[in-house]
Amino acid sequence: MNLKPHKSRAFQIILFLSIMSLSGCTKDQLHDYQNIYLEGYVLDIISGEPIENVEIKIYEWRYFLFYFLELYDSTSVYSDAEGHYKIEFKYTSGNQYNIRAVKELYFRREIYYLPDNRDTFSIYLFPQGFIKSQIKNRIPRNNADYIDFIFTSEYDPQIPPSAVSSHNTYNNYSDSILYSTITGGVSNRLRIYLLKTGSNITPLIKDTSFFSLKHDTTCLYLHLY
Repeated sequence: MNLKPHKSRAFQIILFLSIMSLSGCTKDQLHDYQNIYLEGYVLDIISGEPIENVEIKIYEWRYFLFYFLELYDSTSVYSDAEGHYKIEFKYTSGNQYNIRAVKELYFRREIYYLPDNRDTFSIYLFPQGFIKSQIKNRIPRNNADYIDFIFTSEYDPQIPPSAVSSHNTYNNYSDSILYSTITGGVSNRLRIYLLKTGSNITPLIKDTSFFSLKHDTTCLYLHLY
């Protein structure tokens, strides 16, 4: 009597059940973790004032096969009238964590976080300002195919890329209205370049500074000739 096929089938069934059992394990069963409480204040980086009702979340990442996989995100909490927040999340050694702070009329911040001995972790947000540029263009069409308008904040400390500049390219055919989002409540720099297709030369025709409004719209009237 040949029992080999029977044994082979039994082994396949056991293996299948083992895989099924493993796939049913939760993250908590597969990894040791500890509960971390993170608290601090959310502040306006320009004025230093507390910001109320900022949504705070923690995102967990693990590097796997050349990619970062999002494993877990915490329940959202919101800062109070004093800008204070407190959030709990599960920390697993070897994984990476980002703090995300979102508030209307502020630039979103994502900050890499490594648990340490600090009691508090403050988050600074950059306020938004808005620009409406009304452009009267009198530059001859054969001088440029496009015009670049580059708005850059002149605020000194480190600024996230999204809050630094708004870079827009327009066809150099007619008058235009340009809308941009920049850092509000600080001095900003505007540079305007001419671009010609196939040319490596980008002449600078305007370089000026202006003060933007916080959470409001600044109107610029630009005459190009």
